[in-house]
Amino acid sequence: MVFRRRKEQERKEQERFEMEQRAKGLIEFKGKWGTPQQVEEWKEKDRMRMEQLKSTKKFVRSWATPSMQQIKVAKEEIRLVDCQYCKAKFDLLKTSTCPYCGAPFRELFSTERAKGGEKF
Repeated sequence: MVFRRRKEQERKEQERFEMEQRAKGLIEFKGKWGTPQQVEEWKEKDRMRMEQLKSTKKFVRSWATPSMQQIKVAKEEIRLVDCQYCKAKFDLLKTSTCPYCGAPFRELFSTERAKGGEKF
């Protein structure tokens, strides 16, 4: 019973506060109250942050996992590579994993591409 009264009182206080803020000409935006100009600035900053986050995600995805096309191009350019783990050489046209230790080519993609593997 006391809990319900307290919740009802808090709700009424919140409504009264919101009415006072609106009477002053303020607008609520994500839990903050501000003038219409401030809210527009906050919205623009929020849009810019979201665009930045989207572009960051796209950038990270582009280099985090090589696509099948990137692997095909790499296989054509770099046919013979050194395994990062056991240092054995293997041909990427025959297998995408080291035949000796089983290390996957994805693990080797960025480091071997930067070094430039040997070609036949």
